[in-house]
This record gives sequence, C-alpha cells and structure tokens, in this order.
Amino acid sequence: MKKRGITPIISVILMLMLTLSLAGIAFSYTRGMLSSTLARNINVIDATCKNGRMSLILKNIGTDDINVAKDLTVLLNGEVVKSSRIKWSDKNIRAGGSIVTLKIKNCKDGSNTFKIIAGTGSIADGIAYCI
Repeated sequence: MKKRGITPIISVILMLMLTLSLAGIAFSYTRGMLSSTLARNINVIDATCKNGRMSLILKNIGTDDINVAKDLTVLLNGEVVKSSRIKWSDKNIRAGGSIVTLKIKNCKDGSNTFKIIAGTGSIADGIAYCI
C-alpha cells in the first residue's frame, strides 16, 4: 500500500489560511492599541511666559473630548501644578482640533519646563523662558 501525503496545492492553501488568520489577529490587536492611544492626544501650539505667568495654547488632536480637570495632569519643572495656580479658558477640549488656553501663575524667572499628560499617556512638553 502506497502512503500519500497532502498535495502541494492543499498545503499552499492551508499555509495561506494560517497566514491570513495571523495577520487578522495582529491587525485587530494593533488597531485596539492605536485607537486607545489616539483617543486623548494633546499638542502645544504656543508657549509664552512673562511676569511670572505662563500661557500655553493647547490643541486636542485626538478623537475624544478632553475634560481638563479629569483627563490632564500639568507639570512645571518636574512638579505637579496645583489647580489653584491654573486657569483654563474652557473646561473641555473638544475632539478634532479644539483649542484652549492654559495659564499658570507664579512661574520662576528664566527657563521653565512644562509637561501636559493626557489620561492615555500622551505627553506634550516644552520649555518657556520667563522674563
């Protein structure tokens, strides 16, 4: 009795099916990671500082609205800024390019580094020189 294996055509079809299913799994995983990362994403358009008051213009480039009190953490020179030192032009930053102004009181003269951290881990940072 002659033993036969699977034909080359069947083996190619099985390999293609396996490859496509693995690609689909990888796509689903990557898509989920990207959508959560891009949901709340902030960009600093301008940063100025004068007489101890820093002014930052922020733009929401993400896909979700951002509540500034819940979703953002503001750091100045490595320390979290208390809410009593912060004034926002709006409490929400709408998705799709909405712009707000953030003002921080009592900044030191000279170089000040800032970081704005969104809830999803998006970080916008920079340096403003106070005169």
